[in-house]
Amino acid sequence: ALPILLAWDADSAGWSAMHFVSDAFGARWGNRPVQIAGVLACLAPLGLGLARGTTPAWRRTYGCMLLVAVVLFNHRAEYASYVLVAMALGVWCAARPSAARIVVVLLSFVAVGPFFARPDAHLGGPLGFFAAHRLFHPLRIVPALVALCMMQVELLFSLVSRQGSSP
Repeated sequence: ALPILLAWDADSAGWSAMHFVSDAFGARWGNRPVQIAGVLACLAPLGLGLARGTTPAWRRTYGCMLLVAVVLFNHRAEYASYVLVAMALGVWCAARPSAARIVVVLLSFVAVGPFFARPDAHLGGPLGFFAAHRLFHPLRIVPALVALCMMQVELLFSLVSRQGSSP
């Protein structure tokens, strides 16, 4: 029974980037290649940061990026996991507000709600709309993926643009 449970768990994608990739592109690679790509994407700024030195603002952005990545590349992520994404994006946006950050954060908050899901078949009427928040739709994680990419670009650009910095 344990090997069957482990095999099922390995194929489970949850509310994650792996589910998004399989739904949006029809890719049936399993979770590992997408998770490995996510880990490598998270390590790239860290390696450059260790070589060039970092600032407190850079480290705060990196921590926020890691929180978002931990949820997006977790094959067991669910609706409640996105509280971590909301917290990370709130800190990231509050640290240096801009129009682009505010739009991405607001879209991230709205997307996780019941707007990109079909009503639950077991509940009819207006209650079905409120129960829809537990159903996954690939569009729900797009704003969080965009925020993750924005943080990655910001982290890498800030390190590459620094001249003569020391660790």
